[in-house]
Amino acid sequence: MTLLTFTLIAVLHLICRTYCTNPGAEGWSYYLEENIEEFQNKPLEWKNGGKQLKWLSGTYVKNGPARRSFGSERRQLTNWLGGFGKLHSFKFNEGKVLFSGAMIKTPLYLASEAKGELVPQMTMNKFKTAEEEWSMMEKLDIMKNMVLMKAYDNANPMVWRLGSNNSHTGKYIACSDMPLATQFNIETLETIGILYPHMYPMVTFAATHYLREPGTDNSINIRVLMGVSGMYGELLRYRPKDEYADPQVIAQFKPSMGSYVHSFSMTENYVVLWFFPFGMEMEKMMSSNFHITEAMDNFEGKKAEAFVISMKTGSVQTISELDFRFVIHTANGYETADNKLILDVIANDQNGFHDYGLLDNMMHPPAFNDSSKNTFQLQRRVIDIEAGTFHQIPIIDTLPEHRYTHHFDFPMINEAYRGKKYCYLYGWSSLSYTHIVLTKKDLCKNGDDKTWFTENHYPGEMWFHPRSNSKSEDDGVLMTIVFDGVKRQSYMLVLDALTMKEIDTTYLPHNLPMTAHGWFFPEAHFKF
Repeated sequence: MTLLTFTLIAVLHLICRTYCTNPGAEGWSYYLEENIEEFQNKPLEWKNGGKQLKWLSGTYVKNGPARRSFGSERRQLTNWLGGFGKLHSFKFNEGKVLFSGAMIKTPLYLASEAKGELVPQMTMNKFKTAEEEWSMMEKLDIMKNMVLMKAYDNANPMVWRLGSNNSHTGKYIACSDMPLATQFNIETLETIGILYPHMYPMVTFAATHYLREPGTDNSINIRVLMGVSGMYGELLRYRPKDEYADPQVIAQFKPSMGSYVHSFSMTENYVVLWFFPFGMEMEKMMSSNFHITEAMDNFEGKKAEAFVISMKTGSVQTISELDFRFVIHTANGYETADNKLILDVIANDQNGFHDYGLLDNMMHPPAFNDSSKNTFQLQRRVIDIEAGTFHQIPIIDTLPEHRYTHHFDFPMINEAYRGKKYCYLYGWSSLSYTHIVLTKKDLCKNGDDKTWFTENHYPGEMWFHPRSNSKSEDDGVLMTIVFDGVKRQSYMLVLDALTMKEIDTTYLPHNLPMTAHGWFFPEAHFKF
């Protein structure tokens, strides 16, 4: 081979790596395939025999999109994140695991399945062509159902337990930002039914992420309502005895704008709500054909505001005219001896909210590019309660690996440290669609961050579970579901949370499409 030929081949190879393919994206499109197969209690085999996991007991449930079409070529969902939800569970007992999967069968899901095409409802994004859009009569039907809170029931992001810490009496729900929840059976994953709030005043949205009130079995969430005097919010406490429609109202607050609020911050005694000038404009819903992200926009001329609410007294402190970035997911918070709240959040670019989940974008990902400058930024925010002031402590990138350990989403902590001072924060760093790195951020010591990465493997959100008789905050395991793009097969990965090294894996007989959130329920222990 001549030098000229060798040089030409090398140049062509580099060009093709840039323009022909996406390096490190093998099998990615298979990760986004629909999978509506349902199955019960399939035993799994650990690669290393599960010997180090014999202490692990309970049920881990993952939620996420799994279906976007119902047979018809028309009206297929164009946003992966808006796909109809599916639950997968992993029952752990003495090193053994049983694997189950079931679709979340809500009224709109069942109606679409019966028709063989999506029935009129709110969706995330517009359809592929203008001819597929809802007719005027269909839009009027959707509007009527919005008032009845029945225009969107796809609870595909998250799972939670309301009620007592008991698998027989607790209520297990799939939930979203909508004010309703879908109850399911924790043992079989069968859909039980929809839980609704009261019809009036009309609830416009809630937060997807409930939090457990420290030291109790209570669940905390918010909701925003439209009453006679306009929009207002409520901080809610769901006690074990409370029905879904009748939680305890801790406090009411008056936001100046209808921000999109997916999660909130909590310390031992306070909840902090972050309202950013970005959200869904209700007057745009009809003109946007009831596609949610098409009706979302920045509120020009508005600044952010924070509501600091005492869970003990219900007092509300409003801090307005703030300059902070949009937040989807919060990490943790705690109180200091001098009445300051330390609040860690993941800041995002809200302008990417519309496009990130579009199937066309996800199916044709660009080659790896470092987007850490404008997305998934770990931030520490500080509120002085007595002074009523707010400031941010910058987390500065000084090393190349910080593009992962300072820039991640799906923050996860040891839940025993919820609302308390903590050191370790785990996350999912996806600086481009297909280059995904799992991270461990040490907030107490510099230089002790750790990562896990395997090319062509696509992990999801991690869950931290402490070891029995754990000796430190990070003495436990991290579990996640990974899609092996080379084998085109999903597997469960269990990492040592101390070292971020693999403990064991088990490949699954059914693939999990790209998932959202999950939760581990130790009280849901089943012998087998």
